[in-house]
Amino acid sequence: MRSLTFALLLSVLLSTHLLAAKKKKDCKDELAAEENESTLKTAQAQGIHELGLKVLTKLRAAEPKGTNLFISGFNLHEAFSMALNGAEGASKKELAEFLGINLKSNSLAAVNDYWAALLKDLQAADPNVVIEIANSMWGNTDWKVQFAPKFIEMNKGAHNAELVNMSFQDAKFVSTANKWISDHTHGKIDNVLKAPIRKDQLWYLIAAIYFNGTWTTEFKEADPKKALFTFGDGSKPANVPMMNQSGRYDYSDEGTYQVVRIPYGKTKRMVMTLFLPKENSQNALSKLLDRNALEVLKQNLHEAKGSITIPRFKIEYGTDDMAKVLKELGLEISFSDAAEFPGISLPPNPSTIDKVIHRAIIEVTEKGTEAAAVTVIGGVRITSVQPDKIPFRFVADHPFYFEIEDQPTGTVLFSGIVNKPVDPKKK
Repeated sequence: MRSLTFALLLSVLLSTHLLAAKKKKDCKDELAAEENESTLKTAQAQGIHELGLKVLTKLRAAEPKGTNLFISGFNLHEAFSMALNGAEGASKKELAEFLGINLKSNSLAAVNDYWAALLKDLQAADPNVVIEIANSMWGNTDWKVQFAPKFIEMNKGAHNAELVNMSFQDAKFVSTANKWISDHTHGKIDNVLKAPIRKDQLWYLIAAIYFNGTWTTEFKEADPKKALFTFGDGSKPANVPMMNQSGRYDYSDEGTYQVVRIPYGKTKRMVMTLFLPKENSQNALSKLLDRNALEVLKQNLHEAKGSITIPRFKIEYGTDDMAKVLKELGLEISFSDAAEFPGISLPPNPSTIDKVIHRAIIEVTEKGTEAAAVTVIGGVRITSVQPDKIPFRFVADHPFYFEIEDQPTGTVLFSGIVNKPVDPKKK
């Protein structure tokens, strides 16, 4: 009897020990998974920001001095993240590295889960901030193009991408695609694709984003008589409509730059961050196009009382040759005959990327900000500090750099440089 009792007691003790060990292991696994997820989120946000800054740097060097620039690194990153879902071999490796995605540490499934969660989160960020993100995959029925089922499934799940199959030589194709773009940017961007379409064009991936946010505190009506702006192109300074508001803001002044955040909506999670060089210097602007430098400036932000004066402005910018910029940044295989995108177009139609179009627009007024961007990727067949005691004054009366950012995720949706403000209210 004693031996039976001892055996039962031993069995219970062993079971309890094994259960505790399992719980401990499960807890460790759960913590490791959370850590990996957090690392992925940080890396993705950094990759999006980095891409935008690199593209802006290249565009700034290519354009005439003092050109206003505006892009969405987020939109570019998402478009190529869709393409990544159909890439294999060297193309997949190069594209992942280009986007700042470490596929050794994170699976493609984890990256897609990140996108699905981020899009859902951003589009419900604030009742007074409209963010709409739309994506689509277009296959050319003239070539009987078939997207791989897995490619369709991944992009529908991660990017809520629509599938459209039609003849690219159909007279209605260009107007249909352009209407899709116009509809998903609220009419801000249209006439992106132009006829005639190449006969060997197999597919298009199109990504669109629309933003409309009201300031948490609206600016006072602009007074064009009071504001002299020193332009970045060297032309004679002139009066431009400037807006003003006062209050408490996240602000820093480390000697060379002033930085201020202006919040949107009720939750204040969406912000426009402005970086103003103390001197009107294009060289000082150049130094801002570095993610580490920007992060250091942001770390010094603290709440302070002051006033903000900025111009009303509108920027429309676009390039039909974004491929050239991306090649210069190291994305080469995807544009060559060595490209491998079997997931996008199944054999016998191997494809390579031939065209990348990017368009973006922003209007900043007393009430808030309206912005939109679109990226079109085309594929063809391969033939061969301390708090301030004195209220600060932030007066953007010369060129500055700015970003629209989601603070909790660190995701920079749009970025640009204002060299010569164009009044959005001037017809």
